[in-house]
Amino acid sequence: MNQPLRSPTVARRAPAARAETGFSLIEILIVVAIIGILGAIAFPMYQDNTRKARMTEVVVAASTCRTAVSEVYLATVVPPSGWNCSQFPASKYVKSVATAEGGVITVTATGFGDSSIDDKVITFTPYHDDTTPKNHATAGHLGKAVFKWECQSPASGGIPVKFLPANCRGV
Repeated sequence: MNQPLRSPTVARRAPAARAETGFSLIEILIVVAIIGILGAIAFPMYQDNTRKARMTEVVVAASTCRTAVSEVYLATVVPPSGWNCSQFPASKYVKSVATAEGGVITVTATGFGDSSIDDKVITFTPYHDDTTPKNHATAGHLGKAVFKWECQSPASGGIPVKFLPANCRGV
């Protein structure tokens, strides 16, 4: 019988047990990269959602004027100067509330710390029916309730649509 030749001087050793020393450098780098990617995506989304929540206060600021304009149209009276909207609710995010011809309300935002929103406006237009804006000079508009309010951001000087509530985005 042939037996394999073995060197008498070479002894076999048992493999050394590897000590657990914690995370390897590559594992740590992968975790840091994942956290960085999540942060790069999540932080801007968080900022946008915060701005949207603050924008709700701007929309609510127009509610007092919407009520006043609706009452004027319903009461069949010639609208007073300012449509009874001269006093607007003070707010951290509302710079001014103004009412123009026909009862169109313009709210100017402030305090967002974002030049794309600060000093920009959003408008609320009262409608006589589904397609006709209210006008106190038009026959039949006084004495009738406001059918709906349309919230819009003007193309020039308006608040970016992505920060507006869904009912102001035409959704």
